[in-house]
Amino acid sequence: MIKGRLGAGSVSHGIDYTTLSALHAENKDLPTVQLKRELWARLLRSALGAQFEDTDELFIEHTFLVNTAGIIAHSVLGYDVRQIPPATLVLGQLFEQAGIHGVVIDHKLYWGTVGSREEGVYLCAILNAPALTEIVRPLMSYGKDERDIDKAVWQLPIPTFGQANPGHQRLAEPGAAEASRSAALELDETKNFVKLRQTVRSVIAMSPGAEELDELVRLLLE
Repeated sequence: MIKGRLGAGSVSHGIDYTTLSALHAENKDLPTVQLKRELWARLLRSALGAQFEDTDELFIEHTFLVNTAGIIAHSVLGYDVRQIPPATLVLGQLFEQAGIHGVVIDHKLYWGTVGSREEGVYLCAILNAPALTEIVRPLMSYGKDERDIDKAVWQLPIPTFGQANPGHQRLAEPGAAEASRSAALELDETKNFVKLRQTVRSVIAMSPGAEELDELVRLLLE
């Protein structure tokens, strides 16, 4: 149903893409559009490296997807998008006024399913361990620095969580404690995610048993 209404082969997608293409052709020389294009290209080049191709078609498609996601987000939160001025809708001004941030993720979102909370905190303990970053680093693509850990981390021999496995339970317990400590932090989510990540990592690094947990992860993966 969603694919039929919004997918690349849908009538609505064709109309919207054609409209955006015409707007881009008419306004692409404006300084504000050129700056947006430059920042967009810089972000994707940092994330994708040599895989990224800076083309008009990709820029227009990405703009379409971001705007579509924003419209859907407004609808989910109960706004009548038909009554919102286009500029207000695209800029997300109603979210700002309501103090809502991070509603639309327009580039990357890491997610996964788990069979239980214990499995979730077990994986959190492993994925947040410095040892994992050190072990996965040779598998990651490089540019200015390492990138795309999501493409490499699951190449590591991370065992499926076993409820009856004492070693897995031994990882799950500190993983749950780390999750609670991180959740209790008062983070300003309007700040750059790199700074926020550094804050969380420093808290984890200073947690009781952090060194032991890191060694357990290293033994598990090597």
